[in-house]
Amino acid sequence: MWSEERNGRTRYQERYTDYVTGKARRVSVTLDGKDTAQNRRIAADLLRLKMAAQPTRSETLGGLMEKYNNYQAHTVKASTSSRNRLVLGKVVVHIGYDARLDRLTVGYIINALMGMEGTNVTRNEHIKRLKAMFRWGLNMGIHENHALVTIPTLPTDTTKKERIADKFLEPEEVHAILDYFEEHGLWRWWHLTRIMVLSGLRCGELVALDDADVDGQYIHVTKTYDPINKVITSTKTTTSTRDVYIQGELADAIRLYRAWRREDLFKHGARTALFAPYSDGRRMNYYSFNKELKKASMAKIGRSVTTHALRHTHASLLFAEGLTLDEISRRLGHSDSQVTREVYLHQTEKLKERDAERLQDLKII
Repeated sequence: MWSEERNGRTRYQERYTDYVTGKARRVSVTLDGKDTAQNRRIAADLLRLKMAAQPTRSETLGGLMEKYNNYQAHTVKASTSSRNRLVLGKVVVHIGYDARLDRLTVGYIINALMGMEGTNVTRNEHIKRLKAMFRWGLNMGIHENHALVTIPTLPTDTTKKERIADKFLEPEEVHAILDYFEEHGLWRWWHLTRIMVLSGLRCGELVALDDADVDGQYIHVTKTYDPINKVITSTKTTTSTRDVYIQGELADAIRLYRAWRREDLFKHGARTALFAPYSDGRRMNYYSFNKELKKASMAKIGRSVTTHALRHTHASLLFAEGLTLDEISRRLGHSDSQVTREVYLHQTEKLKERDAERLQDLKII
């Protein structure tokens, strides 16, 4: 720090390096009076505050997260932004909100994740979210720690084939879950499970449906429900807006459901325009659907599945009936889905194994 006295005032200056440009910069502060020891102490504190306000390489993990969350709040759907904020918030606090990005290492992050409850499947999902944030930070020039986008995927106890098989249900597993709902008189979940398996709808799409959206030939999917922000919003992607053809089996399921729903609403003196309401006419919370489905699946098939598995089940059943990947993708309402392709390949392998078994003892001539 150096000073210059002029006209009864003293100007104090200090140099620093701007990390963005690499150039030398200076900050200054002018105080009344001469260059006294007291003024120098005051000036030094003020100059430090000014330099601290400049961009530095020591951005924290929490600071990056806040910037990333703010960016996503203005660039992605509210449901996506909210989901990422919840996941990252929990993980960042565990790793260390004040951890400096320039000193953060892959090993430190892995050790922190291993200290969290859950399986490696869950930890790998956390890693995926973290890497997306770190990659964004690199692209925005917020940090320069390239190692942070190289966090490896953690090993899991199941093979890829087993993981894919866990994403959908076999027909006998569907019937076992339906039996559980019937045995316990849980008719709402019995009906809606059948409709989801037969339609391939996302649960948010089902919850958002008005009764008028389901006519004699199609289910008109034009919106979805965001359970975090509790609002109706546009569909997940442009291809998600679609008309789902109501085949005969699905038509029967919808007819049965509507008859049950009329009786259920009448008992509770409720009226509603929703397709899948609670008994009092309120919009259904699909977390309760997931809760009941997990309980039923654990009791009947020994593993926990969510409502999204019903969508993959629909794809799996259509594959088994000979529909193509393109046909199923159009019905499900997406242009590209890694899980759907994996389910397709998994079912194809099963068919090959079945064909091999049938041919093994076959005598042609």
